Amino acid sequence: MTLRRNQLAALAGAIERVMRFDAPADAALSAFFREHPEIGDMVPVAFYRAVADVLAIVYRAKRKRGA
Repeated sequence: MTLRRNQLAALAGAIERVMRFDAPADAALSAFFREHPEIGDMVPVAFYRAVADVLAIVYRAKRKRGA
């Protein structure tokens, strides 16, 4: 799937929201989409995969550093 410019911007916002680590990732992502109804009801699977990939990279890096 190819993301459009506005979808890519929304994805960056979603990742930024999740990376605050002030809530579980699924709750933070859900809150982001509620706060941005212009994204629409159908959230591309690519959004979830991208956020999961970023979180996996962050957690691996933290574990590797022993944090």
